[in-house]
Amino acid sequence: MKHLEHCIGKHVNPDVSKCDELKNLPDLVQQLKSEQQLIRLNALDNILKEIGTVQMELCRAEQFSELFDQLSLLIKDISSPEAEKSVSIIELLSTQHLNMVLSEKQITIDIFKEKQLGKLIKEIYQNEKTPALIKESAAYSIFEWETIENAEDPCFKPILDFLQEKLKSEEDRLELHPYNSETEQKRNKYGLTTLESILDAFCVYSYDEEQLQQELYDRGGIQIGIRYINHPSAKVRVSATCLLYLITDQSVGSEFRKNNDCLSIINNSLPIPQLKVVSSIDQQHIPPCIHIPKLHTGLISNSGLCINCDLQPSSDQTKEQFDLNYRIIRNQLCAIRDFIYNDPKAKKNLILQMREKRLKHLRDQEKKEKMQQIDEYDEDNSAGAAYMRVFEDFEEGGLFESAQSQ
Repeated sequence: MKHLEHCIGKHVNPDVSKCDELKNLPDLVQQLKSEQQLIRLNALDNILKEIGTVQMELCRAEQFSELFDQLSLLIKDISSPEAEKSVSIIELLSTQHLNMVLSEKQITIDIFKEKQLGKLIKEIYQNEKTPALIKESAAYSIFEWETIENAEDPCFKPILDFLQEKLKSEEDRLELHPYNSETEQKRNKYGLTTLESILDAFCVYSYDEEQLQQELYDRGGIQIGIRYINHPSAKVRVSATCLLYLITDQSVGSEFRKNNDCLSIINNSLPIPQLKVVSSIDQQHIPPCIHIPKLHTGLISNSGLCINCDLQPSSDQTKEQFDLNYRIIRNQLCAIRDFIYNDPKAKKNLILQMREKRLKHLRDQEKKEKMQQIDEYDEDNSAGAAYMRVFEDFEEGGLFESAQSQ
């Protein structure tokens, strides 16, 4: 690969007491036990700020364990001011924890569920006496913390309906006040914007079991993805690529595939790669990266990629825009792979489209010579081989470098 990202979060001291991040959190959590309400409320405000401004990839899941204990107590009285602030913290963490190192993120989710917070949040959402603001925050949290068990979960469809209503309302607002990344307000002061929150929650189950995917499809999930695939917000575009993945499901996306040029829909969201012709006496096609298995514990089968090296999010918050664009490209390449797998006819179209892209910037003479080389390519290759060639073509064309420069 031409881009390797070193994640410092994977090398932070595992001893929580020696972590530099969230040093004030233990004292603030102790203040939540105070008998004075003002102290508790101030502590909750400061905890929200701590979590909202921290570099999450440097945090450890264990740091949130005692906080979860206290929050589970404070949200039991839904009429209290503490409950509203506590649920806001839970919602903020529901998106912030996604920036943690993969292993720590999963441990955080496990701790959240062990503390029964998922169950408590669901009870709050289903309680008719729950104030509107708390119920709204609970709805986002239920999805983001992935507490939905299946399509029959009593919270699943009502929350999808809620998100659809919020999306319609937000779209109406944006018609009057067009999106501006500099002025858009964030939920919970430090979280995502309203539009980002809606779409991020809506797409959570787009990779899940078929019944969950079907509910998203029936609510226009693919059309929503198409609508936002070129949105100015990279976070919104990531959500859009997740929704577009519904196209690739063998059952859920079959009807849509029959009536639409799905390959073009996916390809149009990818940057156009620039072809670099390199002369070589070796006629064998050499992959862009060859990893030694024993040195890479995160190798992805049949791809030659290591999830710990090649697909590792950046540890530098100033490069968040690049991380998200990289994730968009990865999601779309995976969609192309699975689309080819479920629709073999797309393989030939893909090869033809790649041929056009590879020849676009060549002079007439070079174009003729390159055409002869491409014609020798075996169009009867397997779907997996076709996907690998696509991935390599993008890499050779500097696709990932172009994403980094955005």
